[in-house]
Amino acid sequence: PGGARSDALEYREGARREWSWCGPPLSYFQDEYLTGAELFPVREVRFHGIRAPVPRDGWPALQRAYGQSVGFKARIDEHGGVWADLREAQHARLRRPASV
Repeated sequence: PGGARSDALEYREGARREWSWCGPPLSYFQDEYLTGAELFPVREVRFHGIRAPVPRDGWPALQRAYGQSVGFKARIDEHGGVWADLREAQHARLRRPASV
């Protein structure tokens, strides 16, 4: 319905109108998902005066996507060449909340 169509998408009319993926079985994000147990029940946290929904346990998804070191390694530059181990005393300033 309307808009640009990709060759990899096909719109099907029928009992249910929906888009179907017709491209190759390839995903660049195969490790970026939340299981039902990781997502539900969704919690709410207060963030700058609003209530934001967050998954019940997001760490497994972060570890799948970024590796087991996601909790203590930080990329310092935008191209991924400079990393800091946040467990080291010399990087303590990076663990503090940013002033907003």
